[in-house]
Amino acid sequence: MKSKILIIFILLFCLSCKTTYDNFNSKSDKKKLEFVHKNLNELNGIDLGNFIYQLQQENVDFTNYNILLKAKLKNCEFAYDFYVLSNLLSQKKENNSYLESIINDKITLWDSGNWAEKMWKMIENNNFNISNPNYYAINKGIKIYNFQEFLNEKNINNELGKNPLLTVNYDMVFYKNGALIKIIDSLNIKQIDYKPISESIKLYGKRGKDGIIYILTK
Repeated sequence: MKSKILIIFILLFCLSCKTTYDNFNSKSDKKKLEFVHKNLNELNGIDLGNFIYQLQQENVDFTNYNILLKAKLKNCEFAYDFYVLSNLLSQKKENNSYLESIINDKITLWDSGNWAEKMWKMIENNNFNISNPNYYAINKGIKIYNFQEFLNEKNINNELGKNPLLTVNYDMVFYKNGALIKIIDSLNIKQIDYKPISESIKLYGKRGKDGIIYILTK
């Protein structure tokens, strides 16, 4: 019985959402602005992506909401949101200068996890001038890492020690002291992220005294 009620609720919710979007173009300009503003303020993650997708299905001209989209982009806290919004704004060439600036400013937000590669491909497609760290090069949106350079930089800045904890594809990998480079050289790296010593100690105690490295492979 409960499952039937849940299914009915989901169907009604989906129907109400469809009705809301279907009626979008019949709203007054003021109501459209209020609707977009409310949802941009409230939604994040997949919900934000779905909201933008539904408006695209209604052939909405996003030029009218440039200011709102830029404000949302500026305050983004998640890499996915940043990608979705910057990709949308990049469809209008007049946004290029603004996007170059904010993408450079927020590289520590978006240049991590699974969305970094999509961001770099979008950047290359639009010929944006974005400065990347010197420990990797970009080729067709794909990162080519120099792990020794990465580790040297983090060692010099006291962000990582010589034997940081290591996870590969979310699994902890244990290794002997001094064997980190050998392990890394055997991997086909897609993305490297890390938590510095100051943060990893809070998570792992003494085990985190050299920081932690997170690696995703291709």
